[in-house]
Amino acid sequence: PQEEIISQLILGRDLASISPLQAAQLASAVATLAGRSENDVLGQLRNSVGLSDLDVATNEDGTTELRAGAYIAENLYSEITADSEGREEINLNLDVTRNVTVRGSVDSEGGSGLGVFFEKDY
Repeated sequence: PQEEIISQLILGRDLASISPLQAAQLASAVATLAGRSENDVLGQLRNSVGLSDLDVATNEDGTTELRAGAYIAENLYSEITADSEGREEINLNLDVTRNVTVRGSVDSEGGSGLGVFFEKDY
């Protein structure tokens, strides 16, 4: 069915295995694609709390994740992820130039990472 195709494309899951919040995300995405984004409940929630991104998903381990991100400055984006197992991760992305981004992350299990990324649009 068409609903299954859209769910697979947007969420990567079938309709029977999505959460109620993921169903709201799916409805929001369909409304945006159809040009009716003024009724986007999740978008209104994101805007009301000053977030650029708000997402609830199930990861590959089957645990539920909440991800929230926002621009702290024009070139600095921060994202926090917390899952139902109690793990948290903070990511910072610093746009050094138009093509170079420095990304760093720290998680609650002691892991950390730092990378420099070059991106070029053709």
